[in-house]
Amino acid sequence: MTAQPTAVDSQLLHDVQAAAAAYQRQDFPHVVRLLQPWARRAPERVEPLPLLGMALAQLGRAAEAIAYQARATRLAPRDASAWVNLALSQESTGDAAGALQSLDRALALNDRLPAAWFNRGNVLLRLGEPAAALASYERAAPLVGPHPDLTCNQAVALQRLGRHADAAARLSRLVERQPEL
Repeated sequence: MTAQPTAVDSQLLHDVQAAAAAYQRQDFPHVVRLLQPWARRAPERVEPLPLLGMALAQLGRAAEAIAYQARATRLAPRDASAWVNLALSQESTGDAAGALQSLDRALALNDRLPAAWFNRGNVLLRLGEPAAALASYERAAPLVGPHPDLTCNQAVALQRLGRHADAAARLSRLVERQPEL
């Protein structure tokens, strides 16, 4: 037997849906106005936290974003997307080690997340580890197919490894496939 949704559950769902629509419109302050009260008065509820954290990150309020995203990972430790969101905010504050740890946690939960592989590659590239970055990009590639950002990042990693011809060949194939770039 399942429990019937309460008025609180219904209102929270309504506000999360309204916040998602506001996020799509890039109205990040409205997302915060809708969800921050829920995060404060119902700290045991995970539902408002991911979107609230992403909106705060977009507003440049990284410390607050990280606090809410870390709470989301504590409340839902098996939610790989929550770990990816936390990693993005950690990386934006310069916490590359924390970001890498969060991305690795996400990938341990679900190794078919292209965003996790892609962002892991970005962090590793910034840490000066182009071979490891390239390996992460290569794991993302079959999950997303041809993608200009991925191809460009692979080319940067190859260039930093001194594999200039390989980097040029990838970029050339990209331009041939997508001449509008």
